[in-house]
Parts: sequence; structure tokens; C-alpha cells
Amino acid sequence: MIFPNLQLEKFKQVNLDQEAVKWRKKQEKQMAGHWKPLVNPLLDAQICQGMVDEVHRELGVAFSRGGFGEDRRNLWEDSYLSEENKWVHLGEDLNVSAGTLVAAPGPVTLIHAHADEDPEGGWGQMVILSPQGELGKEIVLIYAHLAKNIRKKVGEVLMMGEVFAEVGTAPLNGNWYDHLHIQAVKRKHFDYLLKKDLVELDGYGKPKDRKRLEQLFPDPLPIIDAF
Repeated sequence: MIFPNLQLEKFKQVNLDQEAVKWRKKQEKQMAGHWKPLVNPLLDAQICQGMVDEVHRELGVAFSRGGFGEDRRNLWEDSYLSEENKWVHLGEDLNVSAGTLVAAPGPVTLIHAHADEDPEGGWGQMVILSPQGELGKEIVLIYAHLAKNIRKKVGEVLMMGEVFAEVGTAPLNGNWYDHLHIQAVKRKHFDYLLKKDLVELDGYGKPKDRKRLEQLFPDPLPIIDAF
């Protein structure tokens, strides 16, 4: 339901951190005896995109999903996450091509939209959706790394399957490889951040805080399946 044009396409779950380890070992073997890069080459969005595309070809799939709770210290070594020791991914990544249409998972209200084009790993164009009914009192959903042409305005209601956005690409998506990041946030925590400083909302957290983070940012896909 998230990608109406991909409903018949094959996909698999992948662990991108593990894929990054394999990719870098392969690169190191090829570069044996030669100069090695001083920083993680996967921080280049085009190089990372190449790795993801290679994984998809090997698996024989059109796209992949995964990442919730994943420790990504190998994938994003040398990034801003290194400085803050934030390795635990708090959302789910759906690794699809730029331009892929994105639809509402169920009846939701678009309650926030923001463009964060920080080239060091921003949200890109992101929207926050509040489910209709009782679920909306408990949770909100972040959709991030979108293209800027959002088709709905804040305050508008979307019905299940209604297309409202497209997946973005670097550099305007926060300078990541092409993918849709979906993250669930407990409503009380979101309201707290909204009053304090929404800039503190991040897609990654510290491993030592994992138990607390799992309470504040539950797995979004079971929530979407429950609509």
C-alpha cells in the first residue's frame, strides 16, 4: 500500500550494515597495495546507491526493506553519527528508486512538513502523519527523504492509498542514497519535541539508550499493517 506502483514487484529484507561490511571488504581486496580512502566512501550518496543497486541485482528484487533497530556503525562510519555515537536506526528504510510514488497507509492527517536539506545527513523533505481515530492519540508517523513536490498541505486528510509524495534523491533528500525512511514516534514524545525543539528529532540514537528508544520509537511497519 505504501508504493502503489510496486505492489507486484519482488522485495526482500536486507541488513545494510552487514552489506556495507561485505562491500568494503571487497573494495579493500581490489585496492590491495594501492591507496585507500581516508573516509568511508559510502558517505558519497552515489557510491552508496551503487552498493544498494548491486545488492538488489544479486537478490533479484526491485527493492528492499529493513533497518529498524539496526546498528549501522559500519555503514555510516566517519559521518556525523560517529561524533555523537548514534548508531541505532530508529526507523524502517524502504530502498526504492527516486520518483517512486508514496501513498498514505490509511486515513491520516498531514500535521507537519519541513525541508531539511543538510548535506551531512538531513531529513530532506519530510512530512509527519497523524492516524485518524484512537491510533492518532498514541503515535505519529514520519516519512522522510522525499522529493519537494508534496501534493498535500498541512491540515489535509489523506485516505488509504492516496498518493501524496515521491521518493527524493541526493543532494536534496539530505544527501542520502535513494530511499524512504519511515519512523514511528509516540505521540507524547512528539508533542514534547514540538514544544521544545523539533530539530532534536533524529533517525538514529545511541546504543546505550536502546531500551528507552524502543519505547519512544516503535517499529513502524506493524503499526502501518494495523490500519
